[in-house]
Amino acid sequence: INLDIQSQIPYGEGLGSSAASRVATVAALYSLFSDRDKNQIYETAKMMEKNIHTNSSGVDCYVSTFGGIVNYEPDKGFSNIRTIKDFTLLIGNTGVKRSTGKVVSQVKQFREKKITFFKDLSSKAQIICKKAMNSMVEGNEVELGNLLTENHKLLSALGVSHPMIEKLIERCLDDGALGAKLTGAGRGGAIIALIPTDTSKEVSARISRGPGKWMLVEFDHKGVAFG
Repeated sequence: INLDIQSQIPYGEGLGSSAASRVATVAALYSLFSDRDKNQIYETAKMMEKNIHTNSSGVDCYVSTFGGIVNYEPDKGFSNIRTIKDFTLLIGNTGVKRSTGKVVSQVKQFREKKITFFKDLSSKAQIICKKAMNSMVEGNEVELGNLLTENHKLLSALGVSHPMIEKLIERCLDDGALGAKLTGAGRGGAIIALIPTDTSKEVSARISRGPGKWMLVEFDHKGVAFG
């Protein structure tokens, strides 16, 4: 079987492109030989993910399979976040390549050397996540944007930002984004910015005139789809 993958998602940028490709591949193969069972597709894609990333939570494969906005907690598993409105995100690619494994290793060293500071950052991040989930449920995009930016400041304090990331985030905030943060491992890769839904085209056009490569996206609620 020969596979030709055509993707609009940049790879190696912390956007889950590898998981999306795995889910699409499994779904395509299963559709030839068996029922199109999403649970089976997810379990197989997750197994493939763990062969590559031993400690993978399976979040990327889950979202690619089932769609929607998902919360994941190691001791509770997955839960869907139901929102009363859709949100619009602008993805900015810094063009800076980095090694996820190396960044993770450096964060681990940071935690070992500054355990108290690390715990404080983690505690604040958990609070932000809970507030962000409430904001999404309520459809409060202004508050959600502020929380994105607040979360990024914690990540920056953790040492996983990059000058190009900071440059793109500053541009987003100056040109009308409600909030922005890095995504993925950091130290390069991509950022995400929350754009006002009512003026998404105008705001994204202003931001896109600056440095970086930009892509306007919306949330998908269907997951893997069969042609």
